Amino acid sequence: MAKYFDNFPDTVYNGTTLKNITMRAKIIDSYKSNASNFYPYTLSDGETADNLAYDYYGDPGYNWIIYYCNDIIDPYYDWPVSNKDFDAYIKDKYGSVSACQSNNLLLESNSYLLQEDNGLTKLEGYSLAFYRKKPSIYYISRDNPNLFLTEAVYSPTVHGYSWDKVSIDDDIRIYSTTSPNPAEWMSIDCYTYELEENEKKRYIKLLDKSLIPSIERQLREIMNA
Repeated sequence: MAKYFDNFPDTVYNGTTLKNITMRAKIIDSYKSNASNFYPYTLSDGETADNLAYDYYGDPGYNWIIYYCNDIIDPYYDWPVSNKDFDAYIKDKYGSVSACQSNNLLLESNSYLLQEDNGLTKLEGYSLAFYRKKPSIYYISRDNPNLFLTEAVYSPTVHGYSWDKVSIDDDIRIYSTTSPNPAEWMSIDCYTYELEENEKKRYIKLLDKSLIPSIERQLREIMNA
C-alpha cells in the first residue's frame, strides 16, 4: 500500500515539499461518521502501529489509518509508552520515580496546566495539583433493589443490615490551584496520574479491514485522475 502514496501529488508547506496526504484523510472521513465501521481494540504492551497494521491489515503502511482514525497527531506523545520505557519517561520529566510518586504537582517546564472548556491552558507561577473525586457510596436494599440510600443517610441502627454497600467510581479528575473539599476529593500523585493517562491510550478503535479494498479503489481513482 505504501507505493500508492509515492504517486500522490506534492505540495509545499513552509518551504518544504511534501506529499499531499490530505486526500487520503478525506477518504477516511467518509467512514468515520459510521460507528459500525469500527471495533474497539486494546493495545498490548509495546505494540506499535506498524505491527498492528501488518497483523490486521496485512501491510505496515496502513499505520496512517490507525493514527488518523484515533486522532493521533504525534505518535510519540499520543501512543502509549511501553512498560519498559515508562519509568525512563517519568525520570526524564520529573527527575526520578520517587519524586514523581511523592508529590501531586504537575511539572511542566515551571508552567502549569488548568483544565478549561476550551482545553488546557498554561498558567505561570501557580502550583497545580491533581485530584480525583472520591467514589460515591450507596446502600441498596436486598428486599427492593429499586430502593437505595446515600452513605450520608444510611445508618445500620436505623435501617438495619439487609443492605448491600455499592461504590460507584465516576472517574472524575480535576486540576486545581487550591485544595478542594477533602470529603469529596482525594489527591493523586503524579506517577498514578501519568500511569492512568498512559493506560487510557491503549484503548483505540480499528477501521474494519473489509473496507480496505474500497479505500484502495478510491486512492487509485485519485491517482489516475
